[in-house]
Amino acid sequence: MAPRIRATADELLGAVDPSVPFDLVGALYFPLPATMIFSFMGVPREDSETLKEWCGSRATLAWGRPTPEQQVHDARGMAAYRGYPRQLVASKVVARADDFASALLAIHDEDPEALTREEIASILFSLGFAGHETTNYLIGNMVRRLLEEPARWERW
Repeated sequence: MAPRIRATADELLGAVDPSVPFDLVGALYFPLPATMIFSFMGVPREDSETLKEWCGSRATLAWGRPTPEQQVHDARGMAAYRGYPRQLVASKVVARADDFASALLAIHDEDPEALTREEIASILFSLGFAGHETTNYLIGNMVRRLLEEPARWERW
């Protein structure tokens, strides 16, 4: 996946105008790992932005302090996010590809009791969130630590 990661990072950074201040989290830290994990899972690219929003709802409900109105909005997003992997699995049943969802379905095909479709959806639900949120913060903390001491940045 390294060439794809580099190409995606180049694409994301290429969209940034370096002559003006920009949000590095919004430009790179969040979209890079989200794009990679969703692609790995088999999520169509056109669904990525919606999934990112729903993951944000999950994070806000888990760790934020949303207003009552925001709680309702985020709960709807969370419910939609929970349903998405089920739909993805159903679509992959008839249209396999070179992705993780299809690989899990191959295990299901061999032994439906070993891994049910609902378990596959649950794995994808958890992976979609954990696979980018943790990396997002890791990248941010790494760059912060590099910038704290210019010598670190120079060595890197």
